[in-house]
Amino acid sequence: MSYCRQIELPTAEPVSLASMRQWMRIPSALTSDDTTISTLLKAARESAETITGRAIAQRKFCMVLDAFPYNPDSNWERSNFHDYNRGLFSRSREIKLPFPPGISVDPIQVVASDGTITSLTQGTNFILDRISEPARITPLPGSDWPASLYVANAVKIPFTAGYDPDPTVVSTSTIAGSTPSQQPVSTVVTGIPATLAVAIMQLANFWYENRGIEGQVPKHIEQALWSQAVIDFNPTR
Repeated sequence: MSYCRQIELPTAEPVSLASMRQWMRIPSALTSDDTTISTLLKAARESAETITGRAIAQRKFCMVLDAFPYNPDSNWERSNFHDYNRGLFSRSREIKLPFPPGISVDPIQVVASDGTITSLTQGTNFILDRISEPARITPLPGSDWPASLYVANAVKIPFTAGYDPDPTVVSTSTIAGSTPSQQPVSTVVTGIPATLAVAIMQLANFWYENRGIEGQVPKHIEQALWSQAVIDFNPTR
């Protein structure tokens, strides 16, 4: 079983109050509704995240699992399964991180089988694949996830995900060392797509002009958000 919660609030909304005021053509001297507009922008972003399955505002999350995926205790089972299908064996151990785009993963905290807390670090104990969507983590080649105590939330994975409010931002990550065991450089566009920014402004403006129906999403805005939705038929459970 897996769950994921945000553990930090966004440092910035993807659409600024200034951008929204310009969109709505509000005179600079009229500021009495600024608090309302900011609240509607946040609510519109949250609705967009629910529809798309994305973290539109960049922030930190924490994913927890009761155990690592498929980590057999039997050497015989592991060996035969590995010989049968190496690709499936590797994929059975991957952990997909929700709310793309994935940016980085902090050290993973594990309740070891003796009850102590151990830490796993990227590049030393696991690999982060930022290019896939959703992003995913796997053990190093030829290794398994460590044994854990079977208790609630035995595995805690803190990670950062979401778009930068600057649409031009491109994130590049480089793995140091002569044997990185993965593609050494990953480059992904993390600036917010214009489609999402415009949809958020349209929705906030719709709620501003139609007080009392906040929460309703017009069909044309919903369709624009669905075009950016994450489709993953096999999430980590």
